[in-house]
Amino acid sequence: MEQYMPIIYAIIALGGLGILFRLVLGLADKKFAVKVDERVQAVRYAVAGANCGACGYAGCDAYAEAVVRGEASATACTPGGKKTVEAINAIMGLDGEAGEQQVARVRCQGTCERVTPRYDYEGLPSCRAACGISGGPSACDYGCVGLGDCAAQCAFGAIQMIDGVAVIDEDLCTGCTMCWVQTPGECVYKDDTPLLHRAFVHADVWVCASPIIMGHISSLLKRSHDKVLPLVVPYFKVYGGEMHHPLRHGRSPDLAVIVDRHGADDEDMQIVERSYRRFSLNMHSRLRYFATMDRPVEEVVDALAAAERLSQR
Repeated sequence: MEQYMPIIYAIIALGGLGILFRLVLGLADKKFAVKVDERVQAVRYAVAGANCGACGYAGCDAYAEAVVRGEASATACTPGGKKTVEAINAIMGLDGEAGEQQVARVRCQGTCERVTPRYDYEGLPSCRAACGISGGPSACDYGCVGLGDCAAQCAFGAIQMIDGVAVIDEDLCTGCTMCWVQTPGECVYKDDTPLLHRAFVHADVWVCASPIIMGHISSLLKRSHDKVLPLVVPYFKVYGGEMHHPLRHGRSPDLAVIVDRHGADDEDMQIVERSYRRFSLNMHSRLRYFATMDRPVEEVVDALAAAERLSQR
């Protein structure tokens, strides 16, 4: 029996320490407990629980806390729909109403039969991977790549790839926008776009120059405009009575545009200028200067310098 006593003593000592530590931790838990508003947990159970980020917060827990603090709307949880809005209103004593259910839309009609392939892609079934090779396997730079990155991201099974194009099941889509933000703030084309984004965000004035071709700017400049889309987030807010996407990084440079008429008439010039004014509005900036290349160089330089000074104010 004596030979087992050291083991018994060790068991008793460890058991005693365990009980002591449990008591100490229990007392500390009660002494230093942080009071949590019960409404936070109630709101958390009321939301969809997809952690999709469609509300603009880092998950459902963060959104629930923001709702209780009065910083977030009860209608921000798009996957939850009307049921979630009503539950949050009951918890918080609010009167908001759920808006019309939003669903994703795919406008691309570029099926396998309609789009000319640039090359036969054989590799990782990923849109991002495919676009890293010569801009993607499709001759259309703007169409659906068709390899299902958005479908893999959808937590509700609302996206299917049919004949090379993403097809949305509107009965299953909750409007969470996760298919859009699968690569938040990044372009799937692996080129100099990240450099463009950094320069765009830190610039005071973005100077655009292009000839007018068939009534509009060149395709190269138009493509650079399209690639700043990731600099806004896929949510809407009202600015000046209109719905626009908020900026991802909080700032955007003013615009200065110089075009070569290249035979364009006055109507074409008005259309281009109007489109740039809308573009600047969508990017929360201002069109500081719009002129043709037949102006004297000194005048253009002075105007650009003035635009930069105004932008730095």
